Amino acid sequence: MDRIRQVAIICVGRAVFFGTLAIGCAMIGFAYDPVAVFRSGAHMMLLMAAVLLWKAIFAPSQNPRNTEVWLHLDEKSRPSGPQSAKVFGTILREIYGRYALGTLYVACGLFLISLIVATATADIPGARFDGL
Repeated sequence: MDRIRQVAIICVGRAVFFGTLAIGCAMIGFAYDPVAVFRSGAHMMLLMAAVLLWKAIFAPSQNPRNTEVWLHLDEKSRPSGPQSAKVFGTILREIYGRYALGTLYVACGLFLISLIVATATADIPGARFDGL
């Protein structure tokens, strides 16, 4: 079962990497507004976390033969028997959940950065310092 877990980590991690790369490219498009950069990144990361949670919820009911993980396993590493689908789904649920949690942490960090940048660049009346 460790081989299934390793392959699942690689497959799901690769998908999350490419999603994060796309989010980073979209964030660069908002480079003119620093607050919008981090806020849009946080929203897109939240969306990715929601998709990963959706996949985690439905992973146990998915047919293992229809997954990318199954394609990357060699014949002797593929589980067989009545319990194989349950074990496979449980492993996928754990991996999707782990990546969803990490993505959620990144989204919260991006929201925090956008709040700090918004506060630092806010024009507060009466707080302007024009020098002596």
